Amino acid sequence: MSISLIPLLLMGAGAADAPTQAKDVPTQPAATSSPTLPAPPTKPRAASEGGGDDGGGRGRLLRDWGGLRSTLVDAGVTPSLVYTAHTITNVRGGTQSKLMNAGQFVAGLRFDLDKIADLPGTFQLGIVKRYGESFNQKSGINALVNPMSIQGRGETYRVSQLWYRTKIGKLDVKLGRMFLNEDFNPDRCDFISGYFCLGENTRSNSTIWPTSPVSMWAARLQYAVRKDVTVKGAVYQYNPKNLDMERNFYIGWKGATGIVAPFEINYTPRFDGKAGNYAIGLFYSNADMNDPILNSDHQLRAVYGGTPLIRHNEWGAYFNARQTVRKAAADGSGRLDLFLNGSLLSEQSTPNNSAIAMGLSYTGLIPGRPRDELGLAFGRGRVNDRITDAARYINDNGLGHQPVRTAEYVAEAYYGIGVLPGFTIQPDIQFIFQPRGDPGERNAILLGARTQVSF
Repeated sequence: MSISLIPLLLMGAGAADAPTQAKDVPTQPAATSSPTLPAPPTKPRAASEGGGDDGGGRGRLLRDWGGLRSTLVDAGVTPSLVYTAHTITNVRGGTQSKLMNAGQFVAGLRFDLDKIADLPGTFQLGIVKRYGESFNQKSGINALVNPMSIQGRGETYRVSQLWYRTKIGKLDVKLGRMFLNEDFNPDRCDFISGYFCLGENTRSNSTIWPTSPVSMWAARLQYAVRKDVTVKGAVYQYNPKNLDMERNFYIGWKGATGIVAPFEINYTPRFDGKAGNYAIGLFYSNADMNDPILNSDHQLRAVYGGTPLIRHNEWGAYFNARQTVRKAAADGSGRLDLFLNGSLLSEQSTPNNSAIAMGLSYTGLIPGRPRDELGLAFGRGRVNDRITDAARYINDNGLGHQPVRTAEYVAEAYYGIGVLPGFTIQPDIQFIFQPRGDPGERNAILLGARTQVSF
């Protein structure tokens, strides 16, 4: 498949959600992959993202672009261009063996308006181009959460960021098009599985909580209570057209069905020089969403068919925790980070109502390779209890047969190899237990690799 490279220069976006369908009972759309842009203050940067945003371009494959990059940065324009790809195959599980690749180019520009025009604030533009079919569906694994997080949301060009940001004292204001996980429920995206990419809200419902590359019109306010504590809130316009997989460069306004309104408290301490990032948040949405089991007559769709009942209220709560527990040595080795993420959503429209993920990353496991990184993680997604109870009711009353789905469990490990500055390859293995949350499904083993190039 040919891939068009975007003639822009960026920051970064993520992966997405490809819905998985199981008869009449909805299952979890896939996850999303993390941004690789210059990170917002509350988002820790992945080791694989390369160097900083200085004009010298350290940590980038093309270094300083022959002096062009430092010239642009000095003029107030910070470019970035990142390519990420996932390749995986199922050696066990699913209905057929598949070897598939998916990826994205992320390009963008950040404008320092003070340098450019002596005006306050920053303007950000980010474009994402995705490619690749759904391994989850083609292989027949049909996991609750997409095992290839970079795949989904269509092979289109998306305006992932188009916003203005400024500070007024301790108040940080951002207006424009942005994706939710830029500011809320954030985390790194170093693994291939969607369970360990960004926070856990999208694991429970990636329709009401869409992440990069899908952006929405929004207004976000953030207040610095003190140096290491911030509170923030936002209102995002929820428009189903943003999820359309056929609309290139869509930034329309019409067609909204409601809002998504998150609120978060973020704590970024340093314990003996070891950085931490902790967040707890809530959100509410009044956007139109399909009930997972009932039709418009409040009957079970799996038995009586009909059109879905429309719900208008959804809420959720989440937390993120990431802490460095051992600092790196001078050569980069010996750094140990731990993370724990979780979410709980109401059962009005979500295919899954909770998810949790935990894991670690460690550098320098092999002598002589101080910056290589080992990652280990474990995740669990729970099917909406209403879906589980409906299946039991149908089976117990002779109304048909439905698999009684409960929870899915995933473990993943990778070893990240820094081939060149800005070029990382990560061999990877995933274990999926009870795919779709169905104890009758065969457990799956996936082998793969994640490649990332920061130009």
